[in-house]
Order: sequence, then structure tokens, then C-alpha cells
Amino acid sequence: PARGHRHVFRTADSGMIRSTFTFVNVRSPFWRLDHLFSTLPMPTDREDGMARYILVHGASHAGWCWDRVATRLEAAGHDVIAPDLPAHGADKTAKSQVTLASYIGHIVSILDAVPGKSILVGHSMGGLTIAGATEARPDKVERLIYVTAYAPVDGDSVGSILYADPSSKVPAATEVVEDGTCVVVAEHAVADIFYNDCTPADVSDAKSKLEPEPGGPLGETVALTEARHGRVPRAFIGCLIDHCIAFAYQKDIAKRAGCTWLGDLEAGHSPFLSKPDELAALLAS
Repeated sequence: PARGHRHVFRTADSGMIRSTFTFVNVRSPFWRLDHLFSTLPMPTDREDGMARYILVHGASHAGWCWDRVATRLEAAGHDVIAPDLPAHGADKTAKSQVTLASYIGHIVSILDAVPGKSILVGHSMGGLTIAGATEARPDKVERLIYVTAYAPVDGDSVGSILYADPSSKVPAATEVVEDGTCVVVAEHAVADIFYNDCTPADVSDAKSKLEPEPGGPLGETVALTEARHGRVPRAFIGCLIDHCIAFAYQKDIAKRAGCTWLGDLEAGHSPFLSKPDELAALLAS
């Protein structure tokens, strides 16, 4: 099949949401500007059965974490967008200025900018981001897929879901940094919590790219209604040896949020690194 496209949207003014987008080729080491969005060949409702995936990262990560999965989805002919959320990766918004609404608004702006419907995929904290974006634009979302993610119901926050999991290793390993505005997982615990089934080389590379996560969005709640978010199909992919969100708790989260169970992976919290083939296959199934 024809190969798909991968794109990352950037906005002017340090990541602020605007109505005009530039188009950045993530394959270029210099973030080469290819062309304006108005000339972008990103089909919708494709007759060949292919889809557009918007892959949303979780806390302390950025769009880079999806590279292997994006490559595999593209090879199957799908289109992929893997954005850096505000204050992450190449986005230079001040971490002290971002909110959960900032994350949601960024995904909403992408949904508004591309034609037709997209499949939203959220990992970890990205679950709240894709849920909030779906509440805002239900007619632009074909389905939600949570990948070992915090799949919320109305009124949830990352913190409210996280701290209800007695087996999570995250609370004990969380440290406050940057004058109290951000949090990180302690250095000694990063490999075990995020990358317990990854190769040493992948652990080293991923750790070099991690960044502090703004603390504000972690405690902010998401408002969801049955009439909007609730009418969009939701699915969950579980990871059996996850040390961040225990597998049994993933099951509870998925059931509570009304998700169908798409499948299990013999993986830790970062299947996009350790099991990209299997994860891409489940996403496309």
C-alpha cells in the first residue's frame, strides 16, 4: 500500500494555539519547514481503508516516544501526527504557564486543522488529554485508544486516578523540582517505572530526553459528558508488566471508563519502545 505521512504541528508564539499552522517534517534533523498546511495532502475518510492517528504522549515525554510506532503505522499506509504538547519537546511554552486545558487545546487545534475524523491515541497522562479533546470535538474523533493510560470519567484528574492505585510505584518516587512548579520521577527509579522491559541502550536514550512535567495539569480535572465524549467509542490496550500503572488497575480503569479491551502486551509502561510491532498491530486492528 501507499505509505502514510507523519507530521508534527507547531504553532507560532511559543506554542500558543492559533488558527494558522506550519508543517514540520519530523524526519528532518533540522525541523525543515516543508510547506504550509493548506497544501498538505492529508486525506480523510480514505477509500483505501487507512486512518489518521494522532499519538499523544504522557508526562515528561514528547512526540519522540512514538517514533517507532509511527514508522510502522506509516508503512501500513496510515497517516500519523505525533505532536509535542505545550512545554514539551520542541515547544518552548514556559512550563509554569501550561494547564491541562493547554494540552487539550493543542489537540483540539490539530483536530480542527485536519479534515475529517482522526483516531486519538493517548499514553499514560495523555489519556486525560485525548478524553478532553474528544469532549470538545466529538464529531472529529473516530475513536479513542488508551495505551496503559489514565482513562478518565467526568471530574477525574491524573492525581485522583494515580493515587487510587495502591500498587503504583510513582507516588513514592516523585520529586518536586524547578521551584515547586514541576515534578520528575527520581533518577534511581526511572528505568524501573518507565522502561523496565527496555534495552539498556533504549533506557539511556529515553532518559536523556525526559524532562520535568509541569505540576499544575496533574491536579486539574477534566469535564466529560455522555452526550459528547460518551458517544465516541473507546478502547484500551493493557501492559502486563507495567510498574507505573499496575495491570489489574488498568483493567479497573478501562471498565470504569467504558472501554472495550483491545488487547494485552507483554510490556512495561513504554510499549512504544519495547514492543512497537505489537503495539502498532493492535492500534491498526
